[in-house]
Amino acid sequence: MEKGPKAGFSAAIWSDSKEKRFIRKGDETMVRRNFLFVAILALSITLFQQSILKADPPIDHYISTGDNRFVCTWLPIESPNSIEASFDLLKDLWKTRRIYWRGLQEVQDWKTFGNLPEPNIVQPGCYPRSASFWHWIEYLAASDANEAFVVQAAHDRGMELWGMGNLFDWGGGGDIPVNAAYGYPLGWESPLRRAHREWLPVDKYDCFKQAGPFELAYPEARQAIIDTYVELAVEADYDGVFFLTYAENHGMRFQDQYGYNEPIVKEFKNRYGVDIRREPFNKTDWINLRGEYMSQFLAELKTALSAHGIDQGLGINQNSPTRTQQWPYTGTIFRTGGEVDMDYETWINDQTADELMSWGNSALALDLKDLAQGTGTEVSLLTSSPYGYLHLGIPVVSSYGDEIMYLLRSQISAQPLSALSDPNIYKRMRVLAQIIDGQTSATSGDVIPLASDSNLLVRKWAMRALGVIGEPAGVPILEAGLFDSETAVRNGAVLGLQSIRSSNTATQILNAVDQHGNFMFNNVASTALAYCTPATTVRAQLADKMQNHSNPMVRETAARTLAVFMSDSDVAAAFVNVLVNDPCDNIRQYAAEGLGNIFNYPAGVQALIDAVGLDNVAVSERSVQALGKKVGFDPAAEAVRPQILNALSSLFEKLAEPGCLRSDVDWGYRPIGDALLAMGDDGRAVLESYYNQRKNPHLAQMAWLVLYMPQEKGDFTVMTEEEYDAVFEKRPPIYDSPSELARFAKEWLGDGFWP
Repeated sequence: MEKGPKAGFSAAIWSDSKEKRFIRKGDETMVRRNFLFVAILALSITLFQQSILKADPPIDHYISTGDNRFVCTWLPIESPNSIEASFDLLKDLWKTRRIYWRGLQEVQDWKTFGNLPEPNIVQPGCYPRSASFWHWIEYLAASDANEAFVVQAAHDRGMELWGMGNLFDWGGGGDIPVNAAYGYPLGWESPLRRAHREWLPVDKYDCFKQAGPFELAYPEARQAIIDTYVELAVEADYDGVFFLTYAENHGMRFQDQYGYNEPIVKEFKNRYGVDIRREPFNKTDWINLRGEYMSQFLAELKTALSAHGIDQGLGINQNSPTRTQQWPYTGTIFRTGGEVDMDYETWINDQTADELMSWGNSALALDLKDLAQGTGTEVSLLTSSPYGYLHLGIPVVSSYGDEIMYLLRSQISAQPLSALSDPNIYKRMRVLAQIIDGQTSATSGDVIPLASDSNLLVRKWAMRALGVIGEPAGVPILEAGLFDSETAVRNGAVLGLQSIRSSNTATQILNAVDQHGNFMFNNVASTALAYCTPATTVRAQLADKMQNHSNPMVRETAARTLAVFMSDSDVAAAFVNVLVNDPCDNIRQYAAEGLGNIFNYPAGVQALIDAVGLDNVAVSERSVQALGKKVGFDPAAEAVRPQILNALSSLFEKLAEPGCLRSDVDWGYRPIGDALLAMGDDGRAVLESYYNQRKNPHLAQMAWLVLYMPQEKGDFTVMTEEEYDAVFEKRPPIYDSPSELARFAKEWLGDGFWP
């Protein structure tokens, strides 16, 4: 079978500009034609609004796969039928030639490596919602909606499909929280990272390892990554692979914290005669050196992929094109992939990049296009406003969140309400999108016929529209939609039921979870259940299901709803029962979280104290974090303050015992230490005693990190390099003597160096 079109974009559409711009490497100064850009943008938008665009060019699309399989309002891609319907939309409505599909990121995480055990990337103790998501991704990768099916569906429609992965994100250790709500641990880490800690970027003290990437200075690391991508790309039959260069975690404290591995240190000293761990040095030279290994990796990967006819591309930082990308979630605080030179000029000249995509900066894309002219490297622009850039001569890649944007920003103009009965499916969808967006008024009677449409996207959007309309007549349709054969439609129905509902809605939602439950549906069902009324009756119903239902999905959905949205004293006893007795760790974690949210309930506090001492890491650590929220203000917790202090300190000490086999041994000190700090002077005194004692180096080390190297939850813990150095000057007293310092470096850090 022929793959998707490879010839590139039509010259009639994408004409090359004759004017030259330039990027001066180093200071990254650009000469940009801002006035011309604004004028062309204004003209393009005007033409589009007047619906007189003469060209009908292709718009390619980036699908951020994991997000689509998490957020129920995004374009559905969780089943063969939903993938085909969504791909039909892209081809029919946007004339898409290439899909950038982030599914490569998901399969790279779950990849089995050689003789390593079957991968379970989910860390014990991971927050239940995160754990369920990762297992949902694992399920989909092995389902009928796997990568091979996705590629085939694209090819059947004459489209290319490039697998997108994140070269600099393979997970990380548990001592970084997911966010403020989920707490510790981070949640996932590739088996390849776990097996090869020696390949991870380290700080200048050889103490901390960076979460996310591998250090590409190691030939063995480069080869392992290359083997992974080639195997996955060939197996899926991707037309190309495309890389993002950021990591999704908050582990970085300052921009150039990591990148001091032995090969870098040795080569830098060979070239410049400076030991970068001990002496001042030129940071630009260091960044460029790391970039040389990046370029070497791309050249090696290009050779390996080319043998199979597979292209490769990269996303380019729109603000600092010679550096790794920012994690979009965090804005411009840090480039979380680390300080590595993105030497795109070399990639263009050596033809190791078949495509470079500017992440939202059209002027940069034009500059890159000039540099790449005649080389075979294609330059593209990612944007959520594609029609503003069509006349710039650059292939445009569009990306959206809410699925209705695929209609509202298309070239189908606003439609009258009567178009709901139009034979053109996309005109029907356009009106539904207008209703959902609040642009068009309608009655439930106008929309109900579309709830049984043959197209699952129409059915889903009809469900969402009925929720927006808010008429009671829509409720029976929405409740029936909970049992549709497609997850996407069930998601749309439960979204609608967040706005309108009946006294039977909670029962119907729970029945649907029992019959059709999966991560996406259960997730949004929890939110919808929280809207059901009367609240007291619903809480009682959920408490019963949480304790007694035979289906763990129903119990977990009920537990999450109660813990996150509806915690109150009337369900406190049920939480205690579940915390002690349920066989499912996720459900017990939610029970611990729920007890943490209930004020002045002594039995709940005691249950949490007892759970802290359990060998079950998930339950133990979630109970620690729940207690950490209560100390200092909950009277029931303050009444047993000595017990809480003893439980927390005992577990902290246990993690420092030689040969401790708990799975939280590398990260448990963080939530326990934070809980001790939350206890005020009493907790700090315990930590300081650990820090000052001279018998157990590991115990001193953990206390030192909690006291002097804090970690924010849900954000970066920003420090200057000078502040970082000052923390290392406060190393525990046990390391005052040179012999003890050497022992610390060898036993706890490996062969770490301290100045």
